[in-house]
Amino acid sequence: MQDPEYQGDKKELWKRVAPALVGGLALLAIPRAAMTALLTPMLFDAPGSTSKLSPYIMLIILLARPVMLLSTVILSFIVFRRFSHGRFAALLVLPALWWTSYRAFIAAAA
Repeated sequence: MQDPEYQGDKKELWKRVAPALVGGLALLAIPRAAMTALLTPMLFDAPGSTSKLSPYIMLIILLARPVMLLSTVILSFIVFRRFSHGRFAALLVLPALWWTSYRAFIAAAA
């Protein structure tokens, strides 16, 4: 049985497909993000790296990725069940914020 807000309108199909697609992609990315998070202690292997600020910022960014992906999966399930434009915007902005901070740090560190 379909929800009344999705019945009969093909234009509203994106309200079901987009959250499912974003959540599925985030779910598939969690194992790789977890492996990257397990490799973060190597940031501090070089002599004198504990006295710099950049490895700590990168540590925070890399440890935040699995958390961000898990919250994206949860939020996509919530949006899939009960659509609202605010939740949908949050679903798309959450990964974009992480990628923006990651790319900005990489560009600043180079």
